[in-house]
Amino acid sequence: MKNKNQIFLLWASAGILVISCSLLQVAGEASAIPEAICPTTLVDAMEPGAFTSASVQVITKIDSSIRWEPDQKGNDSQSYLQLSPNGRHVVYAAQDGDKKFMIYDGAEGKKYDYVFPPTFSPDGQRMVYPARSGDEYFMVMDGMEEKGYDDLRKPVFSPDGKVFAYGAKIGNEWMIVVDGVEGIKYEDVGDPVFSPDGKQLAYSVDIDGKQAVIVNGKELRKFDFIGNDSIFFSPNSKRLVYIAQENNQQFIVLDDERGNVYAGFQFLVFSPDSSRFAYRAQRGNKQLAVIDGKEEPEYDKVQFLCFSPDSKRVTYVAEEDGRQFVVVDGVKEPEYYGISAGTPIFSPDSTRMAYIALTDGSQGFVVVDGIPGKTYDGFQYLVFSPDSNRLAYRAQVGSKQIVVDNEQEGKQYDEIGWITFSPDSKHLAYNANMNGKEYLILDGEEHESYDFIISKVFFDQGNLIHFLAVNRLSPQVDEIMLVVKKIEQ
Repeated sequence: MKNKNQIFLLWASAGILVISCSLLQVAGEASAIPEAICPTTLVDAMEPGAFTSASVQVITKIDSSIRWEPDQKGNDSQSYLQLSPNGRHVVYAAQDGDKKFMIYDGAEGKKYDYVFPPTFSPDGQRMVYPARSGDEYFMVMDGMEEKGYDDLRKPVFSPDGKVFAYGAKIGNEWMIVVDGVEGIKYEDVGDPVFSPDGKQLAYSVDIDGKQAVIVNGKELRKFDFIGNDSIFFSPNSKRLVYIAQENNQQFIVLDDERGNVYAGFQFLVFSPDSSRFAYRAQRGNKQLAVIDGKEEPEYDKVQFLCFSPDSKRVTYVAEEDGRQFVVVDGVKEPEYYGISAGTPIFSPDSTRMAYIALTDGSQGFVVVDGIPGKTYDGFQYLVFSPDSNRLAYRAQVGSKQIVVDNEQEGKQYDEIGWITFSPDSKHLAYNANMNGKEYLILDGEEHESYDFIISKVFFDQGNLIHFLAVNRLSPQVDEIMLVVKKIEQ
């Protein structure tokens, strides 16, 4: 049997990590990917009629002797395996001689010279991946092969999963293909971006040495450069923003209007009601938050801008002279050694706020509504319940980990994974590892064990939950099961 580290790497490299070895983390540079709302305030919706009773269903077996591990760049250096967002499906790449193919819920797909990582629709019901035979590239949607092209780029689904789009190349020209319908050809195209309502599609294009954004086929203003990764819509789908450059000057373009010039931008974010907009700007060696067009004070660093769910409050993390602090609605909180990345967070009702403050390089505590909590050796998964009355997080105690729920400490385990509240806030679930076995923990009670639990717990209607678990049948074969359990009242 593989040792613990080998097992950890198998699932971690697949991008579906159950247990994270990352403990206390000093706030640092985050991704430039825009956030429309603090992700920790979102609540999973239950799918009506998804399951009717408790069950255990084997959905696939993963045989490491045929499993293949591609990556987006086309070499075999990175491990690869993916779960659907709804925690019900598993896909991975396999190899038969020189041919590669996908295995989706145990069913083998067509064999190709090469297959690329797949993309699930947001609801987890559809799956698409690029493939290559000879010099021809295809999109394979739900097992059906689309038209072949000279090259392809990663596909994108609309939020409802009904439409998908991708970049395709014919000769020296690129275009966006939407559900099989080819768009206008350009010198180059960026990745397509859907609006939240799925009715608009935007992407950047290269035209005669300039770049422009195309929205539903309409060309907007041309600039020297457009940051393709910066294009996104407001939550109500009525506003569009992106970063552009002209004559070596960078600026925000919001609602097709140029903003002020700064040396750089990051953390672009709309408020949930779409009426407000904020970003971090660079001026010389200083950074500042710009909120609704108004400049905040300059600091050495500014990061993680976040609006409250009711859009009335805004917060960010700042650093000055090596000390970090939270700024809420323009008011500076106490200074600390650091503020953990991904915090602060607001409660769903917007009345509460929490963040992880670091007292030195190894310890810290959670600050809830301005009140510091108990000191621990590490933290992760800070989350409010949907009714905003409970706050839970994972804490490190020496070599063990616990879940703290409203300051009540749970049992110590070797490692703890995802923490999930039920939509009615009455139940709390997580997976925990002890002595090489993985347990479902529901409302503090330990349930049956598996070799691994590889998804978070999903709450369904009818007092049911579901998750994906693994039993190791042999050193080479893992059996993945969809487990549905009834919550005992």
